[in-house]
Amino acid sequence: MIEATNNGASILEMIHRSTGDLATLHLASIVPHDTGHIAQFYETDEFLLKSLSEFIGAGLKGGEAAIVVATRAHRAGLEERLREFGLDVAGARASGQYIPLDATEMLATFMVAESPEPQSFAALFGDIIAQAARRRRVRIFGEMVALLWADGNYDAALRLEGLWNKLQETHNFLLCCAYPMRGFDTEALTTPLADVCAEHAHVIPAESYTALTSPIDRFREIIQLQQKARLLEAEIAEHQRTADAFRAVKDELEIQVEDLRRLHDMSVRLTSTLDIESVLQEVLRAALAVQGTSLGLLSLCDPVRDGLMLKTSSGFGQEFLNRVAWVPPGGGACGICYQQRRRIVIEDVEVDPIFEAYRAEARLAGFRACHSTPLITRGGTIIGVLSVHFRLPHRPYERETRLMDIYAQMAADFIENARLHHQVQQELEAREQLLVWEHRARAEAERANRMKDQFLTVAAHELRTPLTTLMGQAQLFQRRAEREGHLTERDHRTLRVINDQVARLNKLVLALLDVSRLEMGQLNIERTPLDVCALVHRVVQEIAPTAEERRIELVCPDEPLVIDGDELRLEQVVQNLIQNALKYSWAPEPIRVTVTPQAGHGCVVVQDWGIGIPRDELPNLFKRFYRAKNVERQHISGMGIGLCVVKEIITLHGGTVEVDSAEGVGSTFTVRLPRAEDCTTG
Repeated sequence: MIEATNNGASILEMIHRSTGDLATLHLASIVPHDTGHIAQFYETDEFLLKSLSEFIGAGLKGGEAAIVVATRAHRAGLEERLREFGLDVAGARASGQYIPLDATEMLATFMVAESPEPQSFAALFGDIIAQAARRRRVRIFGEMVALLWADGNYDAALRLEGLWNKLQETHNFLLCCAYPMRGFDTEALTTPLADVCAEHAHVIPAESYTALTSPIDRFREIIQLQQKARLLEAEIAEHQRTADAFRAVKDELEIQVEDLRRLHDMSVRLTSTLDIESVLQEVLRAALAVQGTSLGLLSLCDPVRDGLMLKTSSGFGQEFLNRVAWVPPGGGACGICYQQRRRIVIEDVEVDPIFEAYRAEARLAGFRACHSTPLITRGGTIIGVLSVHFRLPHRPYERETRLMDIYAQMAADFIENARLHHQVQQELEAREQLLVWEHRARAEAERANRMKDQFLTVAAHELRTPLTTLMGQAQLFQRRAEREGHLTERDHRTLRVINDQVARLNKLVLALLDVSRLEMGQLNIERTPLDVCALVHRVVQEIAPTAEERRIELVCPDEPLVIDGDELRLEQVVQNLIQNALKYSWAPEPIRVTVTPQAGHGCVVVQDWGIGIPRDELPNLFKRFYRAKNVERQHISGMGIGLCVVKEIITLHGGTVEVDSAEGVGSTFTVRLPRAEDCTTG
């Protein structure tokens, strides 16, 4: 008989110890004393009923009492087999020698909170055994533990086995419990199976082993079982190693998932704002959370001088913050990190030579370790340093440094984006202010321009009357002097100068009036049929005598070129273009005026070989008061009014005026006017 405890022996060893004589290994043969606790394992109900009928039948034949605590199906199968053995089951039940009990009903009487209650169990089965034991030995078959095991309540089954053993200390009976092998099919039940065996004095293997009748066959089976057990143990060990490795990978994956969650959370928070201060604070907060500390600094590059400026912090007093408000390159961990553009890890400031000059500051701030990481953008620009501090010496794990590198990369990009956003906002605000100033300046300029136009209009009108009187009196005086002949040659020259200047001033006043009319939209034309060739010929004839030593070449067709136009205004156009050609060119270069008919148009071209106009100034040439720079350099007088009036008159006629010029080569002005049948009303 083996001890009823599991002292670390394997299941096979326990079975081997309890088998005894292998030639007589079956339930009916194991009756060593009046008491005992046997475990029968079985694979089929058929084998259980055969073994049980032999065990109970042998007891009944020997005059012993038999208590069967089983399921209804097993009780019915047992009694049928007992009757086949020739036993009077009904008579044995009537005499109290055979006591059948339902396993499920018995469990219900002493189970409390899914566990057997010891006093109720002892009272119930103590009385039953005491009544059955009068002048008889008692055999018991119990299936209650198998029901608990089938329900997965392994602890309750083992406690119930222990209660049976406890009951045997005060009552004499031989007990057999049966377990189906299907209840131990999983690896997790290896230890519970050994515990079940340890609760029994005898353990009988299932029928695949007990059916073997030859001792040598049983030895071979034992050897094979031992081999399978060792293979199984090796497989279990391998499974355990795999499980350990899987758990390690799982733990690492969980850490990585947590790290990714932190990165995602930080990314979400950083993308929710472009305020630079909020971004800096969130970057530092996230870094401190990863490192599990409350001490940290975040400094950015000083835009004025080489070094770092403190931007945000956590956990430090003001005195320490004042000392690290600006850090030079190479100053402490932050400065070296900035200077060398690499991570600096100070595991203990008290022993690391890098921190020797700053240990007093570290003691003041209350930290013993410092890890600084450079903030480098994707473009490779370092923009600052992120530092975390620890109150005790600290060596970072590879995960911490990896995460800090990722955080620093993300932080650098977000900080750079926030700074660019801030810069753009400032530029936009500056532009908005400039626009406000521009609008004000433009409004002021427009007001001044209106006042100037009003002044020019008033001045032109006020000057026109006295100029007309003055011009008339001068002309009258000149004719009288020529008729009477009493003036000297010098007086005649003076009088001619007066007439010329009065005529010039009158033209200027008329030009100012035209500009005023243009601004107010009052420059009108009166159309009548006219011959362009005749008009141009007359203007050339009028100007030629005043063009000293200059030759004006006129090329006109013989037949008339008729258009509908305002003769006075078109005469003003031709005069202006010819006068400009004379003004901006010198003898002996001629002025060429060409009139040609074109498809649907009459074309007047005035060409000179003078100073020309710079190419970049041609687009502005017809603007009011505009004069080319090369004219100013050569001190040629003028107001920049004539070409503006020319363009407006030609536009009112439905025509176009164009210029082609090169500086130092000359200019060509081309006027195109619709012919009479193509004119539109101006």
